[in-house]
Amino acid sequence: KFPGGGLEWGEGIKDALIRELQEELNIDAEISDLLYVNDFFQQSAFRESDQIISFYFKVNYPNLEEIDTRTFEEKGFLEGESFRWVNLTSDLPEKLTFPIDKEVARLLTSF
Repeated sequence: KFPGGGLEWGEGIKDALIRELQEELNIDAEISDLLYVNDFFQQSAFRESDQIISFYFKVNYPNLEEIDTRTFEEKGFLEGESFRWVNLTSDLPEKLTFPIDKEVARLLTSF
């Protein structure tokens, strides 16, 4: 999945993304243009009574090589999230789990 997460009470969508990037990747990135908003119904995979509306932004971060992309196993953890870079290839949508991420991957691979 792409980095990101839910809003905390009183938080705007750009502020939430800044916070999530700090929490997940330990980076302070600049949020740029809005790239995509889903315009279809998506039920939450975690809470049946919730509907998901996702906002995807372009992000500027000049030091990509500084982001730790080792797996949790390499870091000494047994389970959890791990991060890795992937190429924007035509098969990227099929490698992702969430339907909205698949749509964004299709958009990104069409540029």
